[in-house]
Parts: sequence; structure tokens; C-alpha cells
Amino acid sequence: MKARIRFVAEPSSRDSIKLRELAEIIESDCGLSVEIEKGNVEQGIKDGGLIIGIAIAGLAVTSIGTLFGVLSYWKSHNPQYSISVTCGNITETIENLEYDQYLKVFDDLREARPGLADIDVQISRE
Repeated sequence: MKARIRFVAEPSSRDSIKLRELAEIIESDCGLSVEIEKGNVEQGIKDGGLIIGIAIAGLAVTSIGTLFGVLSYWKSHNPQYSISVTCGNITETIENLEYDQYLKVFDDLREARPGLADIDVQISRE
């Protein structure tokens, strides 16, 4: 299964920095390998491009819970962003989820897609 995390609108350089921080947390806390998706070079960006997304390949069902936990943690430290997760025809919003709320989101996604195909995570500025 794959997961893709991206901004709904064109990310700013600040958004790009926040996405890089999220990618680093996912790699360190989830033990997942992430691929940084870059867009056009923006003035002031030193590393060659604006980060527009994060791609995660080979996401196991057991890793989804950890990913949700990281997204919730990241959201709690970045309240200016809203996060929603789509799998199949189900879309859920992550707003500093409590454990029981997380379980409901995860169960809803599993019911919608028993094989849990790709997951699309959208981040937007509030």
C-alpha cells in the first residue's frame, strides 16, 4: 500500500519546511522510508526546490496506526493546518485525535477498503 501526503493548495516556503519536518518525524518515529516530492525552485529555498509532497511506499496495515499517531502529533504542534485522510470513498479529518477517535477512523477506513489500498493525506492551511 502507498500513502501520499500533500498540500491542497500550492505550498509556501514555510509549508515546505513543515512538510520536511513531518517527513523527518515519519522516518524516525514510524521507521518508514519517505520520498520527498519537489516542485519548482522558489527564491530563498536552498536545497533545490519547494517540497510539495511526501510519498510513502510499502505501508503495512500495522504502520497505519503509527502514521495516524504521527499526523495527530504533528497537527497538535501545527494548529494552523488541517489534515484529512482519504481511503476509497471515506474521508476522515484528523484533529488531535484521542485514541478512541483514532480507532474509529482506522476502523472506518478498514471497512471501506478491506485490502486498504492507497491512502491520500491532504493538508491545508486554516
